[in-house]
Amino acid sequence: MSEGDELPDDPGGDERADANGVWDAKHATGASETPPAAPASTTTTGFDTRRRRTGAVLLLSVIPGFGAAHMSTGAWGRGVVIAVLNVVGIAYAVNGHPGLGGWLMFGMRFVDIVGALWRVWS
Repeated sequence: MSEGDELPDDPGGDERADANGVWDAKHATGASETPPAAPASTTTTGFDTRRRRTGAVLLLSVIPGFGAAHMSTGAWGRGVVIAVLNVVGIAYAVNGHPGLGGWLMFGMRFVDIVGALWRVWS
């Protein structure tokens, strides 16, 4: 501290003054100098949401399967049809037609992932 500086009587006064913008008032820019906010259409929130939904679709179509990816995008009817066809594929695989059942289950996983990604990205 220099010789002319004195401690303030109220130790909390500095914080209140700083919060009110007193200390940086000479450096603050006026309201007319600040640029306007960017419109919502130029922000990347749509892309971020799409990327997040893509991750969810990939996870749901691979791990649980059974139309969960379509159901997460709101296509409940297609999701239920894919789930039923997966169950039919399992029934074929258990009852002596492993080739047909395996291809049906693989095909339904493929349809689930491609269709749900199509819904997310369109």
